[in-house]
Amino acid sequence: MSDSPIKILIAEDTEPLRRLYKKIINAAPDMKVVADTDTGKDAVTLTLQTQPDVILMDIEMETPDAGLRAVESILGAKQNPKIIILTVYEEDELIFTAFRLGVIDYLIKNAPPGDFGEYPQRLS
Repeated sequence: MSDSPIKILIAEDTEPLRRLYKKIINAAPDMKVVADTDTGKDAVTLTLQTQPDVILMDIEMETPDAGLRAVESILGAKQNPKIIILTVYEEDELIFTAFRLGVIDYLIKNAPPGDFGEYPQRLS
């Protein structure tokens, strides 16, 4: 197993959430945020520049489907990060579309803090 941390890119347009995710991830010894952005367009560019292992991608940023368009561009450019979609909707056609595009999972942004594990409680 490699000693290199898992490289993560965060694409989330809600700045407090982006900061929280960054804090949680950077507190883990085996993970590191290599870039963060508030647009899908920048997520594509930053992915090509930083080569993250994992991307946390909001579906709705500068447009209602900006995250999906970014996923399509990233995976279409033969980049192979694992992509987790961030959304406020539990059951939505956009989530199903995201899976069809190749995302591996999704995270509900308005889930109770306990659903995010022990980090939020330790960091607050």
